[in-house]
Amino acid sequence: MNRPGGRPPRALLVAHRLASPEATGIGRYVRELTCAVAVGADAAGWQVAVGSAPEREAAAWVPPGVAVHRLGRHRRLTHLGWTAAGGPALERLTAPVDVVHVLSPFVPVPSRAPQVWTVHDTFPLDNPDWSGRIDGWAARIASAACGDASISFEPPPGARAQPG
Repeated sequence: MNRPGGRPPRALLVAHRLASPEATGIGRYVRELTCAVAVGADAAGWQVAVGSAPEREAAAWVPPGVAVHRLGRHRRLTHLGWTAAGGPALERLTAPVDVVHVLSPFVPVPSRAPQVWTVHDTFPLDNPDWSGRIDGWAARIASAACGDASISFEPPPGARAQPG
């Protein structure tokens, strides 16, 4: 299943953060999914990488054989560029990828590769008055990008928590 030039197919898992030492919730999901995918991908002949905007600390938990990509030079500027200008494309910041899995819809992730999005919580979208103006704006744009994804995992409409 090699790609042009004989390279194996590549999957990139995009996270908001990788290095949080006290990861719970989505952070734990990022760690556990990355480790599980790395085992299965290796057996299937795929390469796996994780990426996030730069962080002060290194992500010590990343399994051997999984590349770590720093997406841009500054987290806020990278996310603002993705949200407001739709670029730079992810492929300019990493090696070529064949599929992108956005592990939480924090901002749109511009890529030419097919995308899979995981939506953990629709509360910020269902209740925009609870978040700041900029976070709400980015969440709405990421939600639109998620709707355009090749595959999207989210709770069914009946599972959404109702305010009050």
